[in-house]
Amino acid sequence: MYNEGDLQKIGANIRLMRAIRGIGQSEMAKALGISQTHMSNIEHNRASANLRLLLKAANVFQCSLDDFLQVSFAAGNSNGSSYSLEEICGLLEKVQSKKESAAV
Repeated sequence: MYNEGDLQKIGANIRLMRAIRGIGQSEMAKALGISQTHMSNIEHNRASANLRLLLKAANVFQCSLDDFLQVSFAAGNSNGSSYSLEEICGLLEKVQSKKESAAV
């Protein structure tokens, strides 16, 4: 079942899903009708997303609302431990920046 702790995963999962799809934070904020600052605050758990915003995000990502509560994004590494959502997001940002640098 769900608990209040699950709400803290929403921002990190939105950030991860956005990074996986190659959507910039400003672009996502525009699609949701919010400022880039508010988008950052949601992703870093400094602000919570209301249901209307989550519905818009689900439509952008073409996913279900349950996907924002999942914790199964963490993948095991070679020594059997799991990466945190923050570590995965950081790695994805580095990959995206390398791709952008290579395209120049």
